[in-house]
Amino acid sequence: MPRKSKAAKQPIADEPRADSREMMLSIQLDNDKALNATQREFNRLVQSIEQTKRQMEQVKAVVQKTRDKVLTELAPLFAELKEKQLTWLHRLDEIHDTMSLTKGQKKTLAAFILNEADQLSEVLDDEFVDSLLEKYETQEDRAFREERKQMTNQLFEKLFGFNPNDEDAEEKTAALFERMHEHMARNPFGGNWDEPEQKGSKKEAARQKRMKEEAQMEAKDVRSIYTSLVKALHPDLELDPKVREEKTELMKKVTQAYERNDLYELMRLQLAHNSKGMEKMADIVEEQLKRYCKVLRKQLGQLQTEFWEYTQQSDDAKIISDFLTYKYDFSAAKFRSRKKRLLDDINHIQAYIDELSDKKGVVYFLKVIK
Repeated sequence: MPRKSKAAKQPIADEPRADSREMMLSIQLDNDKALNATQREFNRLVQSIEQTKRQMEQVKAVVQKTRDKVLTELAPLFAELKEKQLTWLHRLDEIHDTMSLTKGQKKTLAAFILNEADQLSEVLDDEFVDSLLEKYETQEDRAFREERKQMTNQLFEKLFGFNPNDEDAEEKTAALFERMHEHMARNPFGGNWDEPEQKGSKKEAARQKRMKEEAQMEAKDVRSIYTSLVKALHPDLELDPKVREEKTELMKKVTQAYERNDLYELMRLQLAHNSKGMEKMADIVEEQLKRYCKVLRKQLGQLQTEFWEYTQQSDDAKIISDFLTYKYDFSAAKFRSRKKRLLDDINHIQAYIDELSDKKGVVYFLKVIK
């Protein structure tokens, strides 16, 4: 006897659907009608935003896996290399102070120790290394270092308008990045970030007024979507405990998206959960769609800036450049190469330490480095 097929479960009104990125925003017309320019731009913007968000998630996932692999396999080697380097410097310093050497040999060794300590100080914060810099640095070296530091600070001040050694440098740096963020969001495709605003003319005043009115309309559009989602998904109105819990999580996403002014995510949530007002994308009127496009352009610019900063300037940027391909995939070849270099460095330093066990080895070493 054939089995009875189970009846398809009918969706309850306003019941949360699966939260999936597969439900992408797009405008599609019936009867294969052609989209107008604004509709095409809307589709392009939401597709670009989706791709940028997805790429950020994927890169962060790859970075996390790579970080775990680095901590497991490379971190112990980095620690061993650090110990070998410090042992190496201790041995050189001991030879300089205790072994009978000519004046020329001592001078050669002192210069070598200073160079090694200087290089190591750039990657390692260690009191012993700092003490070697102070011990072996000549007055001429100190003057050169100070001059180089001043030139760097002057260049920085010329470019950004403040000295990195100022007491409020941290606050000024944060303000600088905030201005750059705002400009990138307004002008994702170019323009001078530090270009002064024109003031005084009637034309400029009218432009400012128009921009303010447009910003208010844009904010109203975003709030309208947020309000419709709150009405549809508010958990306090739900009797079923399971659905109430689901709606509570959804409301967190809605609130976070609204606080970030994330129009894309609000519209996606509205479409995904069949909230009133987003049943047919093609019904959005032209003027409203233009405002949506303007907000989405700003959002895309901000996302692209965030992605660039994450891959180029964040704490994870070093992992990305050292172990990922240009497509942001994990590179096993790069990882193997770094591991091999670490092992080679450890073995080389140990060989140097062993070579300096007697004066004959020291004299030979000094001839090589001279």
